[in-house]
Amino acid sequence: MIKDIIQGFGGTDVSDGLSAIDVIRQILLPNLQNLTPEERKKCFKLGYSGNSFADIMMNMCIQHSIVVPADVDFGKIKMLFEFRKNLMMIQNNKSDIDELIDDLIMVAGVYLIGLLNRVYANASSMAKKSDYPFNSMVKEAAKRYQKTRVTTDTTLSPAAGMTITVSQVVPGCFFVNNGTTVLKFTINPELSGKTKKFETFSVNPGNSAKVPKGYTSIMVTNMSADTSGSFSVKLNK
Repeated sequence: MIKDIIQGFGGTDVSDGLSAIDVIRQILLPNLQNLTPEERKKCFKLGYSGNSFADIMMNMCIQHSIVVPADVDFGKIKMLFEFRKNLMMIQNNKSDIDELIDDLIMVAGVYLIGLLNRVYANASSMAKKSDYPFNSMVKEAAKRYQKTRVTTDTTLSPAAGMTITVSQVVPGCFFVNNGTTVLKFTINPELSGKTKKFETFSVNPGNSAKVPKGYTSIMVTNMSADTSGSFSVKLNK
């Protein structure tokens, strides 16, 4: 449930946040290589799926230096490995901040649209009764008017020991276990190449878990061998 009070964020807080982001930007910019799309295609790249390969090779180099060719600078390899690892650490933390900001934009919007709808209704009612200076603004607002929409979750019941696929899931919503069995969900394997995170979430009865970005289709497994499960999740309809 959304809290009744939301703390503001502005002024110095915004300036400090933007300054922190700019510090990272200024540190990283000198390392940027302006490769053309054609040049990028020709490069042999180490993707996210190659992390385990990189870890193994680094351990091999450290434990058995004889494998490093004489004309290869291991110091440079180590520097690049650490540089990439640190970038990924920043990226992971930034992803958490991105999700937090998305959530707060949504929460602020829920409050704001409710209050603005009341202002609009009052201004619209006044405009019908007399010629006010804001009447033209009321007409313009009417073109973009949005009533507060109440959305409901969809409840599904996977049979004992079964795995079901749920499509059109709204990322950022909550997967709520309404039943008495442990449920697990993960991204549909068909979408695994479209997201950087591929995680399985275990949700106990009465608990919930946030659906990550990109999880628009999920696989839900009922871990009980003899009891049907129940969960709710928000879907695009």
